[in-house]
Amino acid sequence: MEYYLLTQDTRIADYAQPLGGPKFFSPKSASYQERFHALKDEILQFYTHGSDEYLDYIERPYPLVSERLKEALERCQKGILYKLAILTDLQQSNQTVYWFLAPETVSCLSSETEWHKNGAIKKLVLDSSKIGSYKVFQIAGAIEPYLVVDLDAAESVLSLDPQGIQLTRLEFIR
Repeated sequence: MEYYLLTQDTRIADYAQPLGGPKFFSPKSASYQERFHALKDEILQFYTHGSDEYLDYIERPYPLVSERLKEALERCQKGILYKLAILTDLQQSNQTVYWFLAPETVSCLSSETEWHKNGAIKKLVLDSSKIGSYKVFQIAGAIEPYLVVDLDAAESVLSLDPQGIQLTRLEFIR
């Protein structure tokens, strides 16, 4: 099985960027699932600035997926938690539905993973025997909010001709 890191395409600088949001949404926050449960029954609403181009995946400062990307990921992995997020552009009088996603966190780092002194990952190597049947997941034990998809999920995402997404093949051991 192959695994890919799903990230926002950093080559696209001008897009509808969410502003504000809950204070506990910081890079040093807990896993996506812990953030999800902290939100309880809130509906997230963010004002946007920038262009009127809406990407399928907004990585920072909040992990948000478009409606169509949510549907593609759900086809591959049941049980991902989602919370409704509305992006509002006051200048255009437009609201767009996004979803804060919270996949399972999987402890799947290989002993071959290399670390920087500050605890960040220098070389990411997955142990596929620890992943099990997960097709969409977050990596446990990493400071960075890595979102990983397997080959099936990557193909499902690519079939959308997505906007603003990069998939990077990850190294793994069996």
